[in-house]
Amino acid sequence: MSEPQPAEPGSEDPAVALDELDDPQAALDELEQGPPFDDEPAAPAPPARRRSIASNSVLAAAMLGLRDALEGPKEELIVIQAEVPGEPPDIDRKGLHAELEDGSLAVGPPLDQLKDQAAAARRKAKRRRRLGRL
Repeated sequence: MSEPQPAEPGSEDPAVALDELDDPQAALDELEQGPPFDDEPAAPAPPARRRSIASNSVLAAAMLGLRDALEGPKEELIVIQAEVPGEPPDIDRKGLHAELEDGSLAVGPPLDQLKDQAAAARRKAKRRRRLGRL
C-alpha cells in the first residue's frame, strides 16, 4: 500500500487553514502586508504584437472586390460642358428665370435679395433675445 502524499502548500482549503491558526490576528497582519517580494523586479511584459499593414490592405481590397461583384461597379457621373456665346446672366442681381426641357419654368429670387432678408431676420432675432434678457 502506498502512503498518502502530503498536500502541497497553498493547495489547502482556506477555511481549514484559518481554523488551524492559533492567532487570527497574525494571519490578518500577514494579509495586510501582502506577499513577500523578491529583490528582482518583475520581467517586463512582452511587446504587443504588431499587426501587418499589408494584411489590412489585402482585406480591404477583398471587401471592395466583393462589393463590386455583388452590387456591380459604381456608376460614374459624367458631366458635359459646352461653350456658349455671350456672358452668363448675373443671377446674384437678376435672379434665375429659365425654361427647362420639359416646359416647366425654374424661378429663383435674386441672391442679393435673399442675403438682405437673412440679415434682417438675424437682426430681428437679436433684438428679441436682447429684449427677452432685460
